Amino acid sequence: MRNLRDESGQMVPELALVIPAFALALVLIVNVLSFVSECARFDRVADEVARIAATGDTRPDLLLQEALGYQEGRHGPFRAQVQTQIEGAPGFQNLRLTFTLNYRVFASTSGAGGLGSWQRSKTVVVPCCQPLAEL
Repeated sequence: MRNLRDESGQMVPELALVIPAFALALVLIVNVLSFVSECARFDRVADEVARIAATGDTRPDLLLQEALGYQEGRHGPFRAQVQTQIEGAPGFQNLRLTFTLNYRVFASTSGAGGLGSWQRSKTVVVPCCQPLAEL
């Protein structure tokens, strides 16, 4: 008995639906893994920058950019910044450093595009026994 339905060519429409979905999932997975990896590195560097900034020798924002390897003119998906705040009474001051990492999702290397951003923030408070100068 002969098959009344010819199913040749059925794979083409199925692949037309599956391949873009698979490619999108793959790109999303690469972006997530890249962000998670950079967050781990960012946390380690932020702790070191806070330790060095407590001595007052270096500006923490410049130290963070240099330690992470982000260059001012380079357009990439990652941006990092530091906000510093000195709090407390003279002689019993704390240095509060808030580190922020921004990641533009699906950003191109030319700096254009992107579908929003993911953010990671970390606050480190360094107790100091001596008065601190403004950073």
